[in-house]
Amino acid sequence: MSRRKLFFAFVIALNACSSSEDIKCKINDDCIDGYLCAGGECRRSAPVSIRTEKLPDAVVGKDYSFQLEAADGVAPYTWQILQGPGWLSVASSTGKLSGTPPTYGTAIPVRIKVEDSTSGRDSSAEKEFSLNVLECQPGEERGCFTVQDGKCFGGSSNCQDGRFASCLPEDFSDDINFCGPQCSACPLDLADSCRQGLCACGQSSLCAPGQLCCGDCVDPLTDDHNCGGCGLSCAADNAKTECRQGGCVFVSCNEGWGDCNNDLGDGCEQALDDVENCGACAKVCSPPNALPDCSSRSCQISQCKEGWADCDDMLDNGCEISTASDSRNCGACGQSCSEQTRCQNQTCAPCLGGRTIMPELFTSLAIKGTYLYAAGTKFAVFNVENPQLPVKIGEVSISGAAYDIFTMNDLAFIAAEGAGLLIADISQPSSPRMIGSYDTLGQARGVWVKENMAYVADGDHGLQIIDVSNPSAPLLRGQYWQIDEALAVMVEGHLAYIAASWAGLIIVDVSDPASPKMVSLTSLNGQALRLLKMGTHVFVAARDAGLQVLDVSQPEAPQVVSQLVMENTYSLAGSGSYLFVYNFPIIWSVEISDPLQPRKLSQVPVLYSDGYTLLMIPAILADGNRLYLTNQAKKTDQQFMYLENNINIIDITDPSWPCYYQK
Repeated sequence: MSRRKLFFAFVIALNACSSSEDIKCKINDDCIDGYLCAGGECRRSAPVSIRTEKLPDAVVGKDYSFQLEAADGVAPYTWQILQGPGWLSVASSTGKLSGTPPTYGTAIPVRIKVEDSTSGRDSSAEKEFSLNVLECQPGEERGCFTVQDGKCFGGSSNCQDGRFASCLPEDFSDDINFCGPQCSACPLDLADSCRQGLCACGQSSLCAPGQLCCGDCVDPLTDDHNCGGCGLSCAADNAKTECRQGGCVFVSCNEGWGDCNNDLGDGCEQALDDVENCGACAKVCSPPNALPDCSSRSCQISQCKEGWADCDDMLDNGCEISTASDSRNCGACGQSCSEQTRCQNQTCAPCLGGRTIMPELFTSLAIKGTYLYAAGTKFAVFNVENPQLPVKIGEVSISGAAYDIFTMNDLAFIAAEGAGLLIADISQPSSPRMIGSYDTLGQARGVWVKENMAYVADGDHGLQIIDVSNPSAPLLRGQYWQIDEALAVMVEGHLAYIAASWAGLIIVDVSDPASPKMVSLTSLNGQALRLLKMGTHVFVAARDAGLQVLDVSQPEAPQVVSQLVMENTYSLAGSGSYLFVYNFPIIWSVEISDPLQPRKLSQVPVLYSDGYTLLMIPAILADGNRLYLTNQAKKTDQQFMYLENNINIIDITDPSWPCYYQK
């Protein structure tokens, strides 16, 4: 006997009058045999055991439930299955078995373990059972299927000793899942019923491989009503279709219809008599300035909108003529105004323009409000509020011969050959006065002013950059000499565009006025005299090379994109999408809405006295709906030649019909 047990025996002997349950413990091993440790004290109790002797039989497919029982030990108990079928489970706190057996089986070993609330020895018990799973219960009967003579029959089977006996055939099977020589499921793509114990499709037998059962056996590769699957019809509204290789193929729309959404599901859904789909999908019938008609599936003009007319019978441009403003078709097609009138509100009205005869020739022009500034050997100011009667209101003498004028705020900057840059105060138009100058030493031909810097095209002295922040004391800030002959200049951003005579178009970076740098040089096969930058294009009057149009969107590599070949092209002016090009002895109005295709519209009339012939047009300027130009005409009488100098104001409200009222 161990010392511990001797000790407990001794204690028991000494305390015969007291209960042995008063002995303190932690686990059963702290107590003598016959005692368990419960609540920290040894108490008399037999070890826990499983009282259940046998498990009842289970039945396939039916819920199984059985309560296990335990004895002795110290409750509560915890239950566990150590071995058993996967479908069987036990509630750990109650010992209730449950589950639904899926298959038949006998003598299935099940080992159960129970634990009481103590620990150590005698705290658990295990027991092995044998469980039977029956297929049926006595008296139970079920339907069944069996093969006879190569066909499937339905019948019945009785329960015998927990299992169903052999199937007794009664009649042919009509169940598609139990049919045919193996009483198996019919292939659903080849059959839709079980008839006389055999798989069938409609009124026919089982379909052949490659066919499809769709009420009848069909070929899904070619059947238009079952294309690739039962019920998948290729039929489409207003269209001809075919089933090819199991897929619906569009053949064509019926006449007058279109498949405009590329969805065969709704066929050719769009009638092609719609102005948005006129004769073809997405072919819009929308002649400009007209009400469209597509009732015959071809685009027609139903009628012109008010104030417009179709004078050329061309559909693409619709009703192309504004009868309210077109002087060749004023009020109606073919009704042309006279030379000295233009179309206004569908009526020919007198042109708004005129001229004044001057004793001197002006070779440059600028406009500011209702004042026209002209310079030649003098600098003069004209009030042109009444274009039919321009009036000179002030003048001042200048040095040299003026070639260009640029106005900004109350100042006029004049490029004068022989004098350089001249600066005039024009704050009082009737009393202009010269306040500053800078002799550029070259032949100043053009000027442009931007942010207190004047850029002077100075002939053989190239580009001169002059600080005019103090107009009375201009200072040279920089110059670019590598130009044989600079004749005109425009500045935009940090770039100066220079008409450089026979060299062509030169672009110079002037971001640092003290150190201008060439960006590109483009030869024009002509003499670049004047230029005009509009958007991403530069238009150059290039003498015998005519009008040259350059794309300068990439300044380092300008491209000539179009031209109008006209000899003797000296100057140009622009207004909106029109140019006015001086092509001696004519001024042409040119449409440039598409710079790739400039188009001549008409000649601009130049007025001078009877008996005189045009000698030259040194200056031309466009502003809004007016064109200003100076011209000189001559008349020879015996041994004498007479010169007449004019300032013309021309109405260009309709650029295709420039005119002025002649008094």
